[in-house]
Amino acid sequence: MNRRLQYLLELEGLNQAQFADMIGVGRASISHILNGRNNPGYDIIQSILKKFPDINPDWLILGKGKPYREKSGAPSTLFDTAEGRTQSDNTISVAQENKPQLVENDKNNIVLSGSEPHDNRLNHDKPGCVQRKITRITVYYDDNTFEEFDHRKLS
Repeated sequence: MNRRLQYLLELEGLNQAQFADMIGVGRASISHILNGRNNPGYDIIQSILKKFPDINPDWLILGKGKPYREKSGAPSTLFDTAEGRTQSDNTISVAQENKPQLVENDKNNIVLSGSEPHDNRLNHDKPGCVQRKITRITVYYDDNTFEEFDHRKLS
């Protein structure tokens, strides 16, 4: 594993001290691992994988596969459509993304962007359209923390 870690340092263009500081481990620990004196423990491996999320864990731990995870075609985003679904008539089209949007609130209507309010509300009056309400939103951060927003707690 020490050879894979040395290779990782070369790929990332880091020296031992920079790498140790990045993952929050003592410099001596990294030196001992790279020299073959010690094997990395669970905490060190976990720190590496957290700091370098593109690293393939199978490669790092077992030496199988490629150093970096395979990237799928297009990067996925929060707004990608679900598998098997397509954009329907009751959603906002890409052409409208620069126009101001009017969002209905329990108390009043608020213009989110732009200078003039336009009625760009979604049409949910079509037959077969299910009325749904957002109950909770979870935001995940790149430091592996998250926040949950629950409409019952915010009211």
